[in-house]
Amino acid sequence: MPPSHMKPSHLLACLGLLALGLVDATAQPAAPGKKLVMLIAENEYETAKSLPAFAAQYLGKDFRVVIVSGTGGPESTAFDHIEEVATADVLLVSVRRRPPPAAQLEVIRRYV
Repeated sequence: MPPSHMKPSHLLACLGLLALGLVDATAQPAAPGKKLVMLIAENEYETAKSLPAFAAQYLGKDFRVVIVSGTGGPESTAFDHIEEVATADVLLVSVRRRPPPAAQLEVIRRYV
């Protein structure tokens, strides 16, 4: 049973990160300086609020978390500071229906 202060959505996110191998419950903390980039651009699920809060509470001791947000409103497809992706140790993508410009997509492709 999760701690009483943990929301079910946070528990699901934590389980998802464990399943993806981003967080190993049995491992020692990540080496200092491991960089987790969160690429966030969607309006439906409010992950621009929930993911940074989750990272601060559960991942901050293991990772240096960098948020790369979509610019402008829902019609915009560009991202601020996309260059952060190139030096990420881990990339978490929460983007819905926002294909980035070709040059920014290439940054993501090179990372992957």
